[in-house]
Amino acid sequence: MIHSEIRNVMLAGLLLVTISGCASSTPLRTVASGDRVKLNYTCSLVDDSIAATTQQEIANDEGRKKSGLYLPQNPVQAYELTIGEQEKPGPEGVLSFEQEIVMRLATSIIGSPYSEPRKVKLVAETPTNLSDRDRYLDMSRTRKRPKEMNISIDEFRTLTGTTPEIGQSVIFDPLLPGSIASMADGKVTLKFAPHSMQDLVTPFGLANIHDAGDHYTIELQVKKDGLLRSGPLAGVISAVKDDSFTIDYGNPFAGERLFCEVIAGPAPVAVKEAGNK
Repeated sequence: MIHSEIRNVMLAGLLLVTISGCASSTPLRTVASGDRVKLNYTCSLVDDSIAATTQQEIANDEGRKKSGLYLPQNPVQAYELTIGEQEKPGPEGVLSFEQEIVMRLATSIIGSPYSEPRKVKLVAETPTNLSDRDRYLDMSRTRKRPKEMNISIDEFRTLTGTTPEIGQSVIFDPLLPGSIASMADGKVTLKFAPHSMQDLVTPFGLANIHDAGDHYTIELQVKKDGLLRSGPLAGVISAVKDDSFTIDYGNPFAGERLFCEVIAGPAPVAVKEAGNK
């Protein structure tokens, strides 16, 4: 009787070990071409400044330095795509900095287990077929802005999409906010004034504003090799002169190396409603 119980216990233990062994040897599901996935990632430059992220806590963390390439996303969320499919350009007709990142991340994680963090270094080549006109942009370091502007009510509606009211705020240039001072004879009078005159933050670097009588002048303090974003594009200031500077948009990452951590998760499959085919 005792020998029978011992044998049963040993058999049960052997069965448990066998089951556990089978479970532990079950391969993890890995990312494959054609999978619909959600990518959560954060990419930094060599100085650890953030270039792009899909994580809300990092985007909101004021203690984490953001690089000139960083552009806040709205909303901040995981990027959904199909592995192996080409991204579609945005309204501007070009792939955004973020799209350039996810395309390369998607390729790099093929064969990696889902939900497992992976560190990836990304670089981008500069296309050799770009013309100088498509690659470079020359800009003035000094800009003139009026202190007062008179426009028709119809033009105001076209520019702002709103009906004018006295005291209404108007932003044509973030450095010089304005408001409606008066309205008469179908005209709207706008007046502009800066909140501050020195060390104002712009995408191109710091700026100073000078009072020039009937207008303001904005002087940009640009620096060579400064990184910036112009909408979807990443750029680097390639040359600085006394009165102008040049932006190079040729490289998708502005010539920078990106150090990324990425996690892939399966994206939910859309379920067609009854009657839809």
